[in-house]
Order: sequence, then structure tokens, then C-alpha cells
Amino acid sequence: MKISKKSQYGLRAMIHLAQKDGSFCSLKEISEKELIPFNYLEKICSQMEKGGLLKSRKGVYGGYALAKKHEDITVGELFRCLGERMLLVDCIDGICAQKKHCKSINAWEKIQKSLEKTINSITLTSLIK
Repeated sequence: MKISKKSQYGLRAMIHLAQKDGSFCSLKEISEKELIPFNYLEKICSQMEKGGLLKSRKGVYGGYALAKKHEDITVGELFRCLGERMLLVDCIDGICAQKKHCKSINAWEKIQKSLEKTINSITLTSLIK
């Protein structure tokens, strides 16, 4: 499993905004400080806004801000919002002819549950401390 650039950039942008503690921040500032291509960041932030993680405001003092408190936003929620597929192996999704007889499925399921528990326990608050 490899985390996409989209999710990596999205997380960096969210951490940047979490440090602003509710203030709006321009895409230009986030792009420059976090070294994220502006056009790509614009698409990512739009997707996060549609997913309820960000809010936007137009104008001189506009930009993006977190739509919720940073302690209420988890890495797992962000990844799901950006369409990150967090499966270690396809057979967890039921795409395996050997699933009924597979001796390793229990290991994959335990590892998958551990991964999900971990990403769902990491909040933006824990990342900005």
C-alpha cells in the first residue's frame, strides 16, 4: 500500500490550516509554505470542501479554513474524503477465489483493522503539537 500524493498534499494542507486555528488562509500561502503545486492544491481543497472538511470564503481576506475543530478531524477521515483506498490486499474486499480456504486471511484482516484503527485515531491536533 502506498499513500497517494493527493492524500500527502491534503494532509499537509490540513495541518497548515490547523495551525491557523480557525483563520482563513489563501491557497497561495499554503502552496508556497507547503511546496504543493497551486493548481493541484486547488483541486484537493475543493474536494475537501465538498467532503465537509474545509470551508471557503471569497475576497481579500478569503481562502480556506477548517470546517470543524482540528481535534475532530482524523487522518482516516481525510484519506476517505480524498478517495484513498486503504486496502492492504484485495482479498479483504472479497476479491479472492481462495478466501474460503486461505490460511493468511486472518493475518491480513488483523493488520487491516490495526491500520484503520491507527489512521482513525490520529487527529490534526496530535500532528500540530
